[in-house]
Formats: sequence, C-alpha cells, structure tokens
Amino acid sequence: MSRPKVYLAGPISGCNDDQMRVWRRDLRRGFSDEFEFIDPTESLIRPGGSHHEVVQADVQAIRNADAVLANMWRESVGTSFGVLHAHLNGKIVVVNDPNLIRSRMLAFYADAVEQSLPASLNAIRTFLRSEKLIREVIKRDGRTEPFSRSKLSKAIRHACIDAKSDDIVPTRAIVSRTLSLLLDDVYEDRSIASESIEGAVWQAMAELAADPLHETDYDAVRLAWERHGKPVTVPTAPAGQQLTLVLPQVHPTPLRVKIHTIGGHSTIWGRKGIGEEARVIFDAMRCVDGITEIVLGPFSNSNSPPAKPHVRLQASKTPHLIEGKCYDKGPRGTLQTFQIRVADPGGREAVLQVLRDHLERLGHIRPTPA
Repeated sequence: MSRPKVYLAGPISGCNDDQMRVWRRDLRRGFSDEFEFIDPTESLIRPGGSHHEVVQADVQAIRNADAVLANMWRESVGTSFGVLHAHLNGKIVVVNDPNLIRSRMLAFYADAVEQSLPASLNAIRTFLRSEKLIREVIKRDGRTEPFSRSKLSKAIRHACIDAKSDDIVPTRAIVSRTLSLLLDDVYEDRSIASESIEGAVWQAMAELAADPLHETDYDAVRLAWERHGKPVTVPTAPAGQQLTLVLPQVHPTPLRVKIHTIGGHSTIWGRKGIGEEARVIFDAMRCVDGITEIVLGPFSNSNSPPAKPHVRLQASKTPHLIEGKCYDKGPRGTLQTFQIRVADPGGREAVLQVLRDHLERLGHIRPTPA
C-alpha cells in the first residue's frame, strides 16, 4: 500500500547543516513507516546544480506531494513561496510555527498552523483522511460534485468576512473542526449530503462559540453562514385576500423525525443516547408536523441541576430553525442545546406555537426569558 507523500519545507538558505537536516531526519526516522517524506536537503541540494534547476525540481517535488509540512522556525522567503505554490496546486498545507512568528500570509494559505511537529503531522493525517473518506458531495437536487476542502474554506471565509471578522484564524479553526466532526461518521460509499456538511459547519461554530477562550464572535459568523444558505420564501396572500394560517397537527405517536448529533461528539447523556426522562420530551416534540430533524448541539452545566427535565424554545434568527435548551441531570452536564429544523421557513412560527402549547400541556416546557 502506497504511503502519502509529505514534502518537508523549511528554511535552507543561510542555515547550517544541522538546522537544515536534523528535524527532517528525525521525522524520516520516526514516521517513514506511515509517510513517504520528500526531503529537499537530500534530493535537491547537489553540487554544481544551477539555481534554475533547483527551483524547477522543487516546484515539481511539491506537485508530486500529497501534503506540505512547512517548518517555519524562522522566516524564510523560499518556504513562503513553496507554501503559496502548494496552496495554488490544491495540496494540503500545514505550517509549524514553534516560535510564534505568526505570518499572516502563511496563515492565510495554510490549512492549519500548529506549534509542534507532532501536532502538524496529526493535522496532515486529518486532512488526508478527509480526502480518502469523502469522495463526493450529494447536492439537494441529487447532483453530485467532488468534495473540495478549498471550496469549504472559501465559503467559511466569506461568512467570517460578512460577520466583520477579519482575523484569519477563525476560518482555519472552523474548517479543521468541521472535518473532524464529519470524519466521526463512516461513509461506505464515500459520499456525503451537502446538508451534513452544512450541519457540521454549524456544529463546529457552535462548539467554538461555547469556548470562552475564543475571542472571535462565532455566533455572528454562524448567522452569516446561515444567511448564505437556501433562500427563504414566505407565503403571502393574493391581493385583497387574507392569508389563513393552518396550524400543524399533533399526532398521537412520534413521527419519523431523526434526532442526532453532528459526527460522533458526546452529549450530557454520553454516547448511549438521550436520557430516559428527557427522551419523553423529545418524543413529544416529534409528534408535531413540520419538523424535519432535531440536531443536538454543545452542552454545559447550568447553575443548578433541574428537579426534572424540561426545555425552553425560541425562534432562531435563521428562518428555518427553532433554538432549544434541555435541562436534565446528565452524567456529563445539565444543559443540552439543540436545534429543531422545520420544513417550511414560512411556517416556522406556527410550528413553534404548536410545540410550546403541546409541551406546556404535558408539563415539559419552561418560559423563555425575554
């Protein structure tokens, strides 16, 4: 079985022999059973070679690689051009920045920036695995297209820009977390629905927003991302007529509405499923018409454990979503967030009204604070 090829980029000009070779040699010794390393200090530096020949050989070596690991322990013009060339050729690019140089150009063109060589290799593993396991995307209309990591990055970058976030880091963080979530699932035919990718992006942003150490307003980025989604059409009455709102039905038994997490991440109840008492509430929600799925999001601990499970519901700023919080005594927390996705954005308010009325009759709901 062929090993993925990783080009070892890094400063060469003005370096002594140990600076050029030791870190590359250590990687080759430690990981050559997993990767085939392309080491420019072994293959490109030859006595008598012209500068033109060296540059051409370097460019071709990058084209032949599956990924580029750029060890930027100091600034290097040649390495920067190599990163740009690799990016333009669609290669996986991971920058190792152990001395916190924080080059904005490298950060923009890299798929990931890490602070150690082991972490950099691990990032390359994740990106290589995504290319191996996800071959194509199934669009909403049934068409398929090849999965593109760069296309995903560009879409997320546009959302960050729309959210007035001009930092480069959020795009990388969201892409990396999104791929990790997608790879928690197994795709036998290596195909994935576009809705699953959109859901994983939302989940990645929600998880990042829940981390108080992140300074980026990921909630604003998430709203910008959702604004780029499918256009919303709201039903209007013909001229001179009044629009009659038809409320969704409540069925005696749960409908076939999927409840799931994005990828394989955990919930307050762990990986075994929703707790027994809380399951009664979620099954009650599944009895209401117009819901397509319920997606479990990040969890945390509330101020005090609830006496019994209950939920709060409110309309999201995104027209096809209802935001929810479930309070329960789970082994891992007491507050579980979730989203209810509705089939018709124009009927979202009607679904929310019926849900609240239905759950209130059953004693499962608490009012949402203003």
